[in-house]
Amino acid sequence: MESGKLHLSTRRIRLKCNGQAYQLRPDTVMPYMIGKTEEVEKGVYLRRYGVPYEGIAHVPGHSAMYWYHATQAMEGASMVGTTVKDPDAIPPSARCR
Repeated sequence: MESGKLHLSTRRIRLKCNGQAYQLRPDTVMPYMIGKTEEVEKGVYLRRYGVPYEGIAHVPGHSAMYWYHATQAMEGASMVGTTVKDPDAIPPSARCR
């Protein structure tokens, strides 16, 4: 598959144990594929110091709503998007058998 927004190749996998499907994307892409991390980094940095979304939109571009969604997308980390160093540390309820 190719992303319409960023023109990147992505893959989907479906787990045999429960049939759930997940999208695999490069780690340089923001959640929901709203942009690349290097582009969003500067706006999120400004937000850290209380710059309003309208101000951020004026400096690196995009709209104020884009920057609002970019910061909101970073709040939740998914289990799939997290690097697992020790597979035995994953709770049994989250594993496929």
